[in-house]
Amino acid sequence: MNKLSDCEFRVMDIIWEHAEQETGAPDLAVTRAEYNGKYRKGKTELAPQTISTYLARMVQKGMIESCKRGRYSYYTPKITRKAYREEMFREELSIYFGADAEKVNKAIEKLKL
Repeated sequence: MNKLSDCEFRVMDIIWEHAEQETGAPDLAVTRAEYNGKYRKGKTELAPQTISTYLARMVQKGMIESCKRGRYSYYTPKITRKAYREEMFREELSIYFGADAEKVNKAIEKLKL
């Protein structure tokens, strides 16, 4: 699975929220407005082309699909938030511990306070 950049993850978060709340797939304008409102408070807003670039990359990575209706494209997730988190967690664990479950368990035990 392709890892999302921080900005792509934020866009994906907005798409997941719409899917989880069953509010319909967001288009570019909705995604941009929510992104700027949530993550760019007090900063320069991201241009439509910037959000469009993130969305295009996410389509290429197979994370979302685009459905064109009239002049607008709407975006839906191809993977759930939970499935993405689990896969990223597995990848991080394998980086630090390989396939050694005993090392993972020892590390978790050390973290318990």
